[in-house]
Amino acid sequence: MTLGEKLNWIKHHDNFPIKTTLTDKFKAKLWVRKTLDEQIRQHPEQLDCLGDQISGRDYVVPLLGVWNNADEIDFDLLPESFVLKTNHGCGWNIRVQDKGTLDITKTKEKLNYWMSKDWAANNGELQYRNIPHRVIAEEYLAGLTEIQVYCMDGMPRYIGVIEYGTVPCGTCRSFYNAENFELQPFTINDIPYSDNPKPVNLAKLKTIAQWLCSEFKFVRVDLYDVDGRVYFGEMTFSPNAMSIVIKPDEYHTIFGNMLTINDST
Repeated sequence: MTLGEKLNWIKHHDNFPIKTTLTDKFKAKLWVRKTLDEQIRQHPEQLDCLGDQISGRDYVVPLLGVWNNADEIDFDLLPESFVLKTNHGCGWNIRVQDKGTLDITKTKEKLNYWMSKDWAANNGELQYRNIPHRVIAEEYLAGLTEIQVYCMDGMPRYIGVIEYGTVPCGTCRSFYNAENFELQPFTINDIPYSDNPKPVNLAKLKTIAQWLCSEFKFVRVDLYDVDGRVYFGEMTFSPNAMSIVIKPDEYHTIFGNMLTINDST
């Protein structure tokens, strides 16, 4: 089976209930806190690597509010900077750096429009089914670097570093092998790459990704690096609805060989 065939098999057949829980951006926070607390207790040898983040709650972006629809939001109670998102889709986020410049009426309209949509129906990603629709607000993280850890067979394999608005890329996504952070000469979906210095907290990023991915055939663990502190973003089970184009072509084989699909899966 090719990588694309394996990913689409996973998309349509490997959808046990925990994936729905972790796709829900509200419930995922609770699972991450519990899972990381358990892993930290079981692995005291990792405490030096974790620094001052020694509790599961230290890795979860603080929640500011949860609502059933946008009309319930009292914007006066929110700080000057925050992030609004719906819990049941992808990319339905609004980063608010300065509340004073926010058009509240249009913001509510946009959020309620997203709330009316069924992501699973539009994209065939079954893990999005049966998520109760909510709007959530989180703390605004300034100066973050987005880290995407591609994990296969329960192991981190590649680390993607995202840069927005940079030269020469515009937006760059650079890939490194997880073992020793060597730049890889491939792109996914034609997003260009550049080189980046090794994160000073690479060991912590890899450890957290490993603890979160261990029970899944394929998942992209999305993390934020903020001045050496690591925060959980989301568990992405079907990036681009599993429509992943890797160039050069031989990396489809390299990726595919890292992912085991068999009759007993």
